[in-house]
Amino acid sequence: MASGVSLSESTNVPGSLGTGFRAPTAGQHSAINVSTRISAEGLPIAVGLFPASHPGSQLFGSVPLDAEYSSNVTHGLTSQFTDSLEIAVD
Repeated sequence: MASGVSLSESTNVPGSLGTGFRAPTAGQHSAINVSTRISAEGLPIAVGLFPASHPGSQLFGSVPLDAEYSSNVTHGLTSQFTDSLEIAVD
């Protein structure tokens, strides 16, 4: 929700309030990718990408993914002093 207050004809205080939501994607929940890389010594090494819920990930302290919520507040000040000088601070 964006809003603002006019202090005078040339001075304003704009602001907004907001919220956000982001759910983990299907790929973050279930994608597994294992490939073989060659080390600096020339040896093959298996490298894997596993979801947080995978038992292998949990051995290293991973916890299952959950939705993310956020809130934000912004405000600022704008003022026009002359036709060629306007200042805005956020």
